[in-house]
Amino acid sequence: MSTANFCSQLLWIKHQLEDYDIFETKHIEIKHNFIRDYIQKGILDMKFISTNEQLADIFTKPLLEDKLIHIRDLLGMKFMNEV
Repeated sequence: MSTANFCSQLLWIKHQLEDYDIFETKHIEIKHNFIRDYIQKGILDMKFISTNEQLADIFTKPLLEDKLIHIRDLLGMKFMNEV
């Protein structure tokens, strides 16, 4: 899961809890602020990664051949007979 996706989901959960007056979310705010602090300090750089460029999909999902080949190429991987 990308950091941007993680942050997006974290904020969604926070808003859901606020809507139901369940505000025991200190751990969520700490994590959110931790990431924000790293971005402000220049330690972490957040970038949007489109669905087609999610490299972790090769390790986490069954993929159709064309998607598998696309991600494999993005990772710079080759079959031994292609070297």
